[in-house]
Amino acid sequence: MISFRYLFGWDTIYGMSRKNSRVARTAKPASPQQVPGSKRRTAVVGGVALVLLVLVAYLQGGFALWPLQNARSAMDRRDHASAIEALQLAEFCNGDQVSIDLLRARISLRRGDLAETELQLRRAQQHGANSRDIEREKLLAAALNGELEKIEPELKAWLESPGTDGADICDAYTHGLASQGRLEEAQLLLEAWQTGFPEDPKPHVKRARIGEYALQQDAAEEEYRRALAKQPSYAPAIYSLARLLLERKRPEEALELFQLCHKVSPDTAAAAQIGEARSLVMLGNSDDAREILQQVEDYQPQQVVVAFQRLGFQPDGDPAAFELGKLDSANGDFAAALPRLRRAVSANPHDLDARYALAIALRGQGEQAEAEKEFEYVKTVRQELAKTENLRTSLGTDPTDNEARFQVAMIYLKYQSPKLGIFWLQSVLAQDPRHWGAHDALATYYENNAARSPSFAELARRHRGLANEILAVPSESTSVVVP
Repeated sequence: MISFRYLFGWDTIYGMSRKNSRVARTAKPASPQQVPGSKRRTAVVGGVALVLLVLVAYLQGGFALWPLQNARSAMDRRDHASAIEALQLAEFCNGDQVSIDLLRARISLRRGDLAETELQLRRAQQHGANSRDIEREKLLAAALNGELEKIEPELKAWLESPGTDGADICDAYTHGLASQGRLEEAQLLLEAWQTGFPEDPKPHVKRARIGEYALQQDAAEEEYRRALAKQPSYAPAIYSLARLLLERKRPEEALELFQLCHKVSPDTAAAAQIGEARSLVMLGNSDDAREILQQVEDYQPQQVVVAFQRLGFQPDGDPAAFELGKLDSANGDFAAALPRLRRAVSANPHDLDARYALAIALRGQGEQAEAEKEFEYVKTVRQELAKTENLRTSLGTDPTDNEARFQVAMIYLKYQSPKLGIFWLQSVLAQDPRHWGAHDALATYYENNAARSPSFAELARRHRGLANEILAVPSESTSVVVP
């Protein structure tokens, strides 16, 4: 190892100073012309030493400590845009690349971007990350994907000693519980999360979303407002509240919040602008709504997906095409409406509003046979969905009526929303893990959609295996209804 005394020339300087001190006792005083040269040499040596100190600090990542800490603080505030900027600075300052990669993976995970999470974890592994750290990030991703069966014991153990990861563990765990219909357990964990992290707005957003699923709109609105009281610029809470207010026919309030969401979180512009346009239509300002929607129509499809993901949602089909198609039909321009509405229905065949709008446009264009077919489909589905209202009312009286729960699940899965249907099927299994119909329905869904996600093939195998096992070894508690 090179001696710092040698590196900075201190031995040489010290030796020269001793020699010069002996000479100084007999030498004549230096002339005025000699003094500046000595000062210049001292300044040069000092400058070189300073440069070398800066270089050593840079190579050891010393300059990156501050931006890394800023990134973590921003993440605590759920200000992910600022966290990403801080991580870029930390990387520029030669910060610890493993820490940077892992923090980027965590941000991507929070935003619901599992593909980017996986990419950042591969980079962290390439840079020498601890395998345990990699596995824990994958554990959170699995929980957020609703895959609790195999990982729940490990997740519970981690929660007993969470370190700085407590909020993210609670987030992933409550999501997994809710996706399986285990709402009482999810509520208990939300209370613990809220107590342990009193400044975090996310538990309130989670509680509000559960309230919306349970049709408790007043309670949901109150929770969204509590989240914003803690973090006024938290875009998911702003957008979610705006969306709820619009659903409750309060477009003026909703418009203001959608505009705020667009301002504080520019990367969610597409989702916020669609909300703005819908509010403006409800307020009777179709011209401004059309202008905004045409901007959204010009975005790349992935931009729209990312915008909704970062707010905690998935886009329902092609919302810009649907809204513009409706405006075209309202103006009597059915020729312009048809391609947009066909695109919207193709993107989300379960969207009854889009199918009804398509039927109107088809009739306006004189395509009566196809229009009647769409009208009949919408009528049939609405009759089926009406059954769920009675079934859910019955469940409010008797939550243990698992066959009513299963009927709701199958209607939603077939006619309204696969995601909602899966949620209800998981709630059936939470009541009865050996419910053959639920396992069979889940296996069939994942088999038919295996190309959509890498995890679907494994889920299909697991549920098909459980369904076959139940048929092979039935028990008194087994619920088997073979079609």
